[in-house]
Amino acid sequence: MAPATTTTIASPACSGRCLSNNSSGRGYPSLSRMGSGKKSCPDYDYLDSVMSMRSTRIHSSRSFHSASIVLASDEEADLCAALGGATIGAGATMKRWRVEDLPDVGGDLDRLWLEDVAPVPNPGFGEVRVRVSHAAVNPIDWKLLDPKGSVSAFRQNAPYTPGFDFAGVVECAGDGTDLDVGERVIGYLGLCELSSLGSAPGSTGGSSGALAEYLCVSECRVAVIPGHSDPQELAGLPLAGLTAYQGLFTGHGGRAHKDGGPLGDLKAGQTVLILGGSTAVGSIAVQLGKAADARVVATASSSPAGILGSKSFATKLDWVRSLGADQVVDYTAEGWTGKLGENEFDMVLDCVGEDEELGWAARVLKPGGCFVSVGVKDPKVPQGAEFRFARFIVAASGRDLGDLVTLTEQGKITVPVDSTHDFGELRAALERSRSGRAVGKIIVTVDESAMEEAAV
Repeated sequence: MAPATTTTIASPACSGRCLSNNSSGRGYPSLSRMGSGKKSCPDYDYLDSVMSMRSTRIHSSRSFHSASIVLASDEEADLCAALGGATIGAGATMKRWRVEDLPDVGGDLDRLWLEDVAPVPNPGFGEVRVRVSHAAVNPIDWKLLDPKGSVSAFRQNAPYTPGFDFAGVVECAGDGTDLDVGERVIGYLGLCELSSLGSAPGSTGGSSGALAEYLCVSECRVAVIPGHSDPQELAGLPLAGLTAYQGLFTGHGGRAHKDGGPLGDLKAGQTVLILGGSTAVGSIAVQLGKAADARVVATASSSPAGILGSKSFATKLDWVRSLGADQVVDYTAEGWTGKLGENEFDMVLDCVGEDEELGWAARVLKPGGCFVSVGVKDPKVPQGAEFRFARFIVAASGRDLGDLVTLTEQGKITVPVDSTHDFGELRAALERSRSGRAVGKIIVTVDESAMEEAAV
């Protein structure tokens, strides 16, 4: 086979990324980078343009493109075509969930319907087509169904396919991609970035959410996972893991700034308060904080946790403590903030985003500390407060996701799974998420045979 021709394209959104992420150890970032303050791949300014302190309405978006573009040789193109290439399979169909605007429905979940015969999308330049094995349900999925809800500014135009997190196998690739057919991947389609799907030349993957048997996505939004990993577990990693990782360490993503530049710079020896330690984001943030040798204090409730994996936990407090938190505070107890020390924390990561005012944070944060919130609310910050505040929108970064996959391989973090649901049970999965009783990720099995056949 003739060697491929390599062309490098400057693209700040993906500069310096690593597509491959397996146990061969090809230049992966170490944990020291999480506390070093070094911002690799820092140019996410375009995401900042979608936010302001008073609004989270999307103003603009753009596609990601690979920084290292490999143009396939004729032999590689023939192989891709034989396995189902970008222009092969006209007329092929798949199943997918769809969201419709139906004014006469009784509830938001009634807007969902399972389409049995939908066209299989074709990838465009810089994109791959993924055969989906598993998808994860996130609160944003059911929140987007409410046209008057807090995240309505991010709604796509119906009809669209819901879902952001997925695991699957690369079935074919468009021109200008590094990923190989047959590689196992996970990915996050992106709350802001999803509107750019289908914009690559030659793509037919628009509105291609994760709750479908096939999807097309820019390769810069995925990370390769090793063959021995559990795709059901890792399907729940992208959105929650990226939010925790970027919020704590990298400073990537879109932010509404107030009094300061990029946040997310937790270092070894510092102390962080994680609000919502039993949420999907919070549970991973607790583990990441400990992996970086920080002192971690987290909040949770005394409500039952149940069985997670092979262990049973009486309360969510017990479960969060088992993740490594140095101290767990019951936020349902009266005066719980009084249990926090004055100027105790270098950073607060709010994984809930429900506070109306942050007077208590001014007391517990050190001067110059930071408060990062994943919520869409604009809480009142006390006048003269000596801490920095920013609301935060996670970015779809394959490089950051590759870092997280490496940490799972090292045993530094695990992804707790609350429940699994068949593909036809999406409404039940969304109801489980909306109930607030879930502890861990909710996974939908789309096509488990995808991974099994890839292993043959």
